[in-house]
Formats: sequence, C-alpha cells, structure tokens
Amino acid sequence: MSPLTSHGPPCPWQLTPVYGQGMSVACLEAVLLGHALADRTDDLPQRFFDSASDVVDVAWLLATTADLAFDETDGSRSLPTRLFDRYVSRVVDTAHDDGEVSSTYGRVLSMEVPPTALLRPGVAARVLRP
Repeated sequence: MSPLTSHGPPCPWQLTPVYGQGMSVACLEAVLLGHALADRTDDLPQRFFDSASDVVDVAWLLATTADLAFDETDGSRSLPTRLFDRYVSRVVDTAHDDGEVSSTYGRVLSMEVPPTALLRPGVAARVLRP
C-alpha cells in the first residue's frame, strides 16, 4: 500500500487532494531543488528540506485554515484564526463580483503568491468596503 493513499494511517507529508495542492507543492519543491543543486551539493538534503518546509507550511496553513471553518473539525480556533476566517469569507464573497480580488484569491489558492497577498492594501480595501 502506498503511504500516499487514503487507506491506512495518515502520513505527515500527505496533502488532501480536495485543495489541489499536491502538484503545486511538487513543482515548487522541484524549483527549490534545482536552485539548491545549482548553488552547491554539500549539505544538499538539509538545505533543500529547510527551504521546502516553507512551501509545505503554506500548503498546510491553507488546508488547515479552510478545514477549521467547519464546525465538525477538531482543533483550536484562536481569535486570530476566527478573525482570518471571517476575513476570508468576505474575500470569497467579494471575489464573486470583483476581478482583482478573485484573481488574487485564485493565485493564493494555486500557491503562486503567499496568503499575505490577501492582506495587501489594495485587496483589503476592496474586501472591507461596506
């Protein structure tokens, strides 16, 4: 049985296919590996995994934040998490009618830009507009 199937115990490196991040993470890690190899080969595993952890952390943050929006999900919902959930709900609502917000949100979900792009002044002003 493959460790990446949904049968059997969960694996720490497993990404939920619902969010479609597996290929984005793999592509971004391939780019990082290319950069790490171009720099030098000494201490390659440590350097690669250190840089790749940033990519995986973003994917994990996007998935777990989305999951915590459901009451059925176990987990801590700190004040910052609850506030960000409310903000992202407004992002999604605004994205239905606003091309710039929609584009930024899509780029965040596809991991082209970091989640902080949703907080940039131009996007935040459109999202928080009454």
